[in-house]
Amino acid sequence: MGPLRSDQDTVLARRHSRRSVLLAAGPALAAVGLVGVGYGPRHIGLGEPTGDRALADALRPHLRGRHHVAVAVLEPGRTRFAGFGADEHTEFEVASISKTFTAATTMDAVEMGAVTLDTTVADILGARASGSALADTTLADLASHTAGLPSTDPRQIMRTLTAAFLRKDPYRGSSEEVIDIALGAELQTPGEHSYSNLSVAVLAHLVAKATGIPWVEHLAMITERLDQTNTWAPLTQDRLPADAPRGHDAAGRAAQPWVMQGWAPAGGVRSTAADLARNLRSMMDGSNPGSRGLDPLVRRDGGRTVGVCWSTDPLESGGTLTWHNGMSHGFTSFHGYTDDGRGVVLLADSVPDLDALALDIIEQKVAV
Repeated sequence: MGPLRSDQDTVLARRHSRRSVLLAAGPALAAVGLVGVGYGPRHIGLGEPTGDRALADALRPHLRGRHHVAVAVLEPGRTRFAGFGADEHTEFEVASISKTFTAATTMDAVEMGAVTLDTTVADILGARASGSALADTTLADLASHTAGLPSTDPRQIMRTLTAAFLRKDPYRGSSEEVIDIALGAELQTPGEHSYSNLSVAVLAHLVAKATGIPWVEHLAMITERLDQTNTWAPLTQDRLPADAPRGHDAAGRAAQPWVMQGWAPAGGVRSTAADLARNLRSMMDGSNPGSRGLDPLVRRDGGRTVGVCWSTDPLESGGTLTWHNGMSHGFTSFHGYTDDGRGVVLLADSVPDLDALALDIIEQKVAV
């Protein structure tokens, strides 16, 4: 996702440089397009409305081709929920929104005194980082996507392509393997913002080494503290219940859930609209440790900034939007909040993204 739009052009066309999708750029994205070749779309149909009927009625015209959708609209003093075939307690893959939970574990570690944002890879890994181009990279570099790391393992492009074609989770490897991939990677334009799943995954595992708390346990500590108890990361397929929700690809066919193993801090979290609404509220009121990571680490064109995993953009109507979105092979997600206490959560078990609708709600171009 890129600059906030100022007209009715599609968000995808305007935001290619900042899309928070989990797929690797280039060949992997092409593979997603190949998934539907020779099959044709399958109409799955929008589910029955739930929750706030006025909100559901306002959004229905914008959700053609969707299946299950959950929505939260935050206003000062109240949160409204609606859905289609889902409600605020229905679980979805949230994909790259997972990175905002890694922001929380990172800033919690800073508050513990275990690390600072200036802590380097070598500070944590010692001799293991010797000779790596990543050795002097800081946690701030990793959190702001300026380390120069590729988005995924460059050695596994064919596996990524095959997984995309078969609608399977393309991410494999333990936390230690993720660290080794990062240490062995050739850095691409370090110092420049380039969205990277590898960057955030290795950030999480470095923080875990510094605190002695594995990322998935630290995630559970924070979500319990913030009353987001339906937010979790399974890490492996065998930990998912047999009836775990599955998403749908662009052709309407079921996709394998993404658990992502050691890559999970970049996109393996599952959550609900209710929990993500609480996540936004906790960012607004400062109870979320991630709220201490919003100071700009990177300044981009048009007044856009990137902090610890979150992005903040100016709105055409005034004020700012702090946000993150996500996409896997079968799910799309968006959550963000403004500096005047409004926010939106959109979750769907289908693609493409819902960014344009989210921004229209925030900008009050869709009356809800």
